[in-house]
Amino acid sequence: MSEQQQTVELNIHRVYTKDLSYVFNDKNLPVNATAEENARSTEVGFAVDVQVQDLLQDDLVDVNVFLNLVIGPRENPVVKFEIVQGAIYVCRGLPNDVKPQALYFDAASTVWSYIVSTLDNLLLRSGMPPLYLGTQNFRAIFQETLAQRQAQQENNN
Repeated sequence: MSEQQQTVELNIHRVYTKDLSYVFNDKNLPVNATAEENARSTEVGFAVDVQVQDLLQDDLVDVNVFLNLVIGPRENPVVKFEIVQGAIYVCRGLPNDVKPQALYFDAASTVWSYIVSTLDNLLLRSGMPPLYLGTQNFRAIFQETLAQRQAQQENNN
């Protein structure tokens, strides 16, 4: 009997916005401040997370990237932005040791570009200047998540 060659596939089936919250508070904008003063006083804080869930049908996997962004002082931010961007991937034939890396690194990086586009559109439409978030190191995020899970398991034992 001849061996069948197994095909490997990791393709986007569908991209969607799962949750979006955007608050723009123009009352917290500094009045009569120069652009340089605004730039110095503006704080930007953000957190990124990734979750992957096997949908248990037709080799589909749901990849969700979370972004929580605050622009301005934490007490009175000018902008609060929270988004969960999801993507359904067809994931076939990937070896088990490669699959988490492909989903948490490559798939999450692709989903990140949709988040950046959504954020840019919202900021520009609200009259804010564009904000460059750049790329994210999803490898580091994945490794940090693994370390946290291992620590939780050790604490539970």
